[in-house]
Amino acid sequence: MPKKRKPSGRHIDHLGFTIPAFAEELKVPEGMVRRAVENKEVEFVWFGGLRRIPPREVERLRSLFKAASPA
Repeated sequence: MPKKRKPSGRHIDHLGFTIPAFAEELKVPEGMVRRAVENKEVEFVWFGGLRRIPPREVERLRSLFKAASPA
């Protein structure tokens, strides 16, 4: 009997984040991330027909979005 695989979700460490997973990780609206990607404010790569945001962008953008949020 084949072993069942655990669902991997939308984030695989070495492949980066999809836009929805990235928004969820940073706790910001998905539309904000999409606009940032479209405006080339966020680095991304095409992988399997999806835009993937590299893990190194998480920390850079986390600080950027925190600075933009009202205190």
